[in-house]
Amino acid sequence: MELRDRLCMVLKDFSELNLTLGMISNDLNHSSAYLNGICNGSNQKPDEPFYDYFRIRFNVNPFWLHNGKGEMYLEGGKQNNTKQAVLFSKILKLQPKHREAILLIVDSILASREDSV
Repeated sequence: MELRDRLCMVLKDFSELNLTLGMISNDLNHSSAYLNGICNGSNQKPDEPFYDYFRIRFNVNPFWLHNGKGEMYLEGGKQNNTKQAVLFSKILKLQPKHREAILLIVDSILASREDSV
């Protein structure tokens, strides 16, 4: 199984999020051509942020994604990140100014938690 096949498995597993390659490319700060290259097999050497993205966002084992060895998901499996992935996908649908507002709210919450410790 090639990288593109493993990537398709991940995207299929999270199909309820209605993710597009464009959304993922935006997240990765890459062009759509970069991700399309991975999906069509012409780019078999994605950069480290590519693997980090799927590890952080979807709890995907980067070693498995890279070479197909080991388990597809890290400890906790798919369910470990489903709620976070849903939240993240909803945030991506917002306009940039609204994303910025969400970030300010999160920063404020985190700051207030630090103050109370």
